[in-house]
Amino acid sequence: MKIFFDIDGVLRDTNDTLIKKYSLPYPTSWYANEWDKLGLNIYDLVAMDFNVLFEAKPTKYFKIILNYGKNNGGLEIWSHQPPSWRPHTKKWLNKNLQGIKYKLRFLTPKQKAYRLSKIKDGLLVDDFPLFSNYDKIILVGYPYNKNVKKGRRITSPKELKDILNDKKRKFYSKNGLQNK
Repeated sequence: MKIFFDIDGVLRDTNDTLIKKYSLPYPTSWYANEWDKLGLNIYDLVAMDFNVLFEAKPTKYFKIILNYGKNNGGLEIWSHQPPSWRPHTKKWLNKNLQGIKYKLRFLTPKQKAYRLSKIKDGLLVDDFPLFSNYDKIILVGYPYNKNVKKGRRITSPKELKDILNDKKRKFYSKNGLQNK
């Protein structure tokens, strides 16, 4: 089984950094959220200080993913980011992945879904709430993606650890998929 990881919301907690820096409420939806009332979105807020991307803390899932990378020869990371974020993200990864090899691909959500559909035994750990199909997505649960009712939602590092520690039969059978 090949497992891929998104960055923001999965590895890096950019929202928490922005919330603390700008005294914002936690977003409860993907596009139309409380930050819009300020006339700003996440891209505007990051553009005000790109250092937030480098300074952001790892998520509660980070250590589990880091361990997975150590035990599996590295990580493949798929992220949808504007070009202006990319140098800061690469610096963050180099600082936080502690020498673990990684391959970083910048893909739109449609590109992620297409690529994943072509990989027979692949799974993607992501927090994006607008994929058309969640059969091969491990959704990291947040208030802004609570509308997603399909697929597998995780809310704790232990749940992710169980999946990454080769408990894939349980994942596949729970979701009606074949484990080959």
